[in-house]
Amino acid sequence: MGNVAAAPGETGVINCDFVPIFDHRHDKFDTLYCFPKMTKADGSLVADDALLGEGSGGRVVNEKLLIKNMEGTLQAGMQKAKQIAASGEDIKIIIPINGLALLVKAVAVEFSNICRPLDDAVRQAVIFEVTNIVDVNRMSFLDDIAIVLFPFCLTYGMRVLPSMRDFSICATCNYSGVALDLKNKPWPAKDVGAHLTNFAKATEANRLKAYVHGIATPELMAAAIEAGVRFIDGAAVKGPGQ
Repeated sequence: MGNVAAAPGETGVINCDFVPIFDHRHDKFDTLYCFPKMTKADGSLVADDALLGEGSGGRVVNEKLLIKNMEGTLQAGMQKAKQIAASGEDIKIIIPINGLALLVKAVAVEFSNICRPLDDAVRQAVIFEVTNIVDVNRMSFLDDIAIVLFPFCLTYGMRVLPSMRDFSICATCNYSGVALDLKNKPWPAKDVGAHLTNFAKATEANRLKAYVHGIATPELMAAAIEAGVRFIDGAAVKGPGQ
């Protein structure tokens, strides 16, 4: 899908891949995941939720770094959403967003400033995926994030930890789906399959869409589909032109 250069950050330049997501229920690719990444001066790569979380790990929040990395990801994702809207294609783009960062006033203000000028056609192509959330047991916490996102997107979902079993609070706060990330690692399918089945059942019970990112092998892809996971992407999931 290629890369789109975005705004420079303090530690490098953000580039975004647009990863095709397969909807196996309808047997088609109709969604893209905006995958941000950055190569640092020392040659190391930081990407996705780890990149979006930079600046929030210490005692003092680095608002400038959080905003820079959010801006780079948003600008690339929204540029793609504009292209989709202009083409008239029925394609959605998922853009990851650091949920904890949105609770920092300066970050939330900058997020709104970037999104406010967008027209409705662009917003209808965007799904935000909230990342970097560890404690999802406080409804007010999830609601505060949703209130920031709601005016600027078609809908929003959440990246969850593998240990999470109950998604009812996500449904109550009007999140449309939940996602697991297998990080494109070749996990043994026999070990992961049962967990994926439980994940898919829990999402279905709460009328949430189930996403699994980073599927590395054909065996894991087959296990996810057998489990009932509707949306999948990763190294083993080949999209158009790949």
